[in-house]
Amino acid sequence: MGRVALFAGLTDAECLRLRQFAELFLHEKNLDLVGGVRLDEEQRLLLAALACLPILSLGMDAYDHWETLIVYPGKFTPGRSEVDEAGVVHPSQSRVGEAWPNGPVIVSWRDVERDLAGDWDYPMNVVIHEMCHQLDGRHGGFDGMPVLPSGLDPRDWIREFTAAFTALRQAVKHRHESFIDPYAGESPAEFFAVACESFFVAPECLAEGYPGVYALLTLYFRQDPLARLGRGSSKS
Repeated sequence: MGRVALFAGLTDAECLRLRQFAELFLHEKNLDLVGGVRLDEEQRLLLAALACLPILSLGMDAYDHWETLIVYPGKFTPGRSEVDEAGVVHPSQSRVGEAWPNGPVIVSWRDVERDLAGDWDYPMNVVIHEMCHQLDGRHGGFDGMPVLPSGLDPRDWIREFTAAFTALRQAVKHRHESFIDPYAGESPAEFFAVACESFFVAPECLAEGYPGVYALLTLYFRQDPLARLGRGSSKS
């Protein structure tokens, strides 16, 4: 775990808590390895630690509404068709990750390794992405509005996230360069999950591009990756 850049800057106490959460995660969740995936003890612990980083200050109860994490060797194709906004049915496309409000969560191990190597065009981490969908879905559906802690005004959340989501959609429409994955423009739920990826993987990008979103995520997660990595703070 100590060699993973995402965990850089964690205090000794935070590292200990993350390891404890990871061990508890492996004890409480069903880890379903399919398609010939083989993970040793260190890899399982790493996977669980990535899953638990977003809840480091939220606590394990934030994941109490789902049970199973499925790991495929690479991209997978969901066994269902998809219907677009016009009602047109399309065959399922291959994916690197997927989450359902009450589980399961599905990830591609090949893409977990790719993310850790930094082999991406935009800041990405499939585990964090899907886990943040689960945080979003605690109330039963994905809409980009997770259960907020007391003291965080939902009106502030809606204002900042709606403005950022709209700005990204306009940038994508006009083929302007985006510092986060344009896939975030698919829906408010995807924007939330992609913003969370950037928050942990490339916090300086999110803080510069959408400072209001970054500030709200520091309040929601009760973490400040910029400050942790010694690159400043949204609160300074």
